[in-house]
Amino acid sequence: MADPSSDPDGGSRLRVEAELTGTVTVVHVSGDVDLATTAQFEQSLLREVIAGPAALVIDLSAVDFLNSSGITSLVICHRQASTAGIPLAVASTRRQPLRILGMLGLTETLNAHDSVAGAVAALS
Repeated sequence: MADPSSDPDGGSRLRVEAELTGTVTVVHVSGDVDLATTAQFEQSLLREVIAGPAALVIDLSAVDFLNSSGITSLVICHRQASTAGIPLAVASTRRQPLRILGMLGLTETLNAHDSVAGAVAALS
């Protein structure tokens, strides 16, 4: 499922797509996660939690910008998934998102991995 959010110039600022990899739902996020797109980002993630997957990986590899409101959305999604008994991990092949999570002490909480394959393997 694709869920794009457009900027005023008609380009896509945020894109969220989910796919099933084995028994794990992988949510691929691309673009900017900022004040203008956070609500859509959070709603997209929570929609996947409500769908009740066996496990959920949030792939931030194509995220160009991630601000504090986006981090808050990740924590909210983690809490909802945890309450529902759904294992969750965050993955990124880019250093910036993982570095931010590390600086905030969220690497372990959000089960962060440096690849989607590693995150899927950890949850499978």
